[in-house]
Amino acid sequence: MRRTSYLLLLVFLPLFFIGCGGGKISDNSPSALTGTVFISVPMPKTTARSISDIASVTVTVTGPEITTPIVKDLSFNPDTKAWEAKFQVPIGIDRLFTVVAKDADGVPLYTGSAKSDVKVNQVTKVTVHLYVDETTQGYVSLAVTFDNPYLGIGKIAACVGHFTKPGQNPNYGSVVPEDQIAEQYAVIRKYCDAVRTYSSTHGNEHAVKYAAQYGLRIALGVWIGRDNNSNDAEIQAAINLAKQGTIDSIVVGSEVLLRNDKTEEELITYINRVKSAVSVPVTYADTWNIWWNNGNGRPELANSVDYIMIHCWPYWEGVSINQAITNIADNFQKVRNVYPGKRVVIGEVGWPSAGLPNGVAVPSEINQRRFLKDFVEWARANNIEFFVFEFFDEPWKTAEPYGVGPHWGFFNSDYTIKPEIRKIWF
Repeated sequence: MRRTSYLLLLVFLPLFFIGCGGGKISDNSPSALTGTVFISVPMPKTTARSISDIASVTVTVTGPEITTPIVKDLSFNPDTKAWEAKFQVPIGIDRLFTVVAKDADGVPLYTGSAKSDVKVNQVTKVTVHLYVDETTQGYVSLAVTFDNPYLGIGKIAACVGHFTKPGQNPNYGSVVPEDQIAEQYAVIRKYCDAVRTYSSTHGNEHAVKYAAQYGLRIALGVWIGRDNNSNDAEIQAAINLAKQGTIDSIVVGSEVLLRNDKTEEELITYINRVKSAVSVPVTYADTWNIWWNNGNGRPELANSVDYIMIHCWPYWEGVSINQAITNIADNFQKVRNVYPGKRVVIGEVGWPSAGLPNGVAVPSEINQRRFLKDFVEWARANNIEFFVFEFFDEPWKTAEPYGVGPHWGFFNSDYTIKPEIRKIWF
């Protein structure tokens, strides 16, 4: 028994109210954290029999990390003249709400669906509107819109490694062709407003040209390793590039102390050498714990830089995706407490899309998507400067433990966006 004599528009209107709802339910999500959903189907004032025949309304919620669909029957509220329900749904993105209105015989009359985020300690309000248009006899139409659509994370700052082609490896002296850099930045410009690079030689210097062409801010990298001649070449190249006037900052060395490639004193000498030759801010990047130094900090190193750049890696610390943002927030605050009044920037932060687990830290495309969205929202809410790691996969990074090295990118090495990331980065 199917009625098709009226136009039906189901409009889902997700509204978020901070400070309401939240809780825990069964293991439908890795964290079991939930948000409250309130759904309402007001009955329009009409004599249409197809509307008055509605005897039951059911909503089914599915989505990533929801292993068992959540099915909820709505109850009719005579005071509001609406079918209503209030229930818990695991937090996350892409929660698909499917609403089915049936007659007394259990025959579906109307079906509609829409996706919405569900957030912890917030109420997601879903309103289903039934519209009848008697001018369109014989057709049932369905339209789904959002009052507050998710607009994606927008343009952000990202780390870029340019060695994306098979066989390219900076450890073996590979040089990235300029046309390859041009292809990369034609993609990057659509998603980023700033980039961080790692070297000023071996073709990486071309990034300055294309970042400027597309109006991207650039934190230019100077690779500092054990070879003094290579270090000298990097420094001189960065100084020359800075003279072009399109560099926003220079990062002299990345995790040099973590690798024990140079002493702190040697590193400071390199930093001072660059600072004396350029007019832009100069910094050094290393893991948060290197900068924190068991709460003692590194005052001489801090005094040598214009600001501090830290790397935060919950995956490498064996932290689950559920606690990743809390872990970053705690470690960021530790560093900030050691250097009061000093600008602190998160220079690397990310989650691998593939590879083996590091304890409870599990790589996957869904976890990478969840991490990126949650981190960006947290950083923006707290006015924290950052560069996410990294824009492209780099196939040469096969030596990293757990096989995650080639899988840190939000884009594949062929410059295509990963499917899960496509859902949030636009």
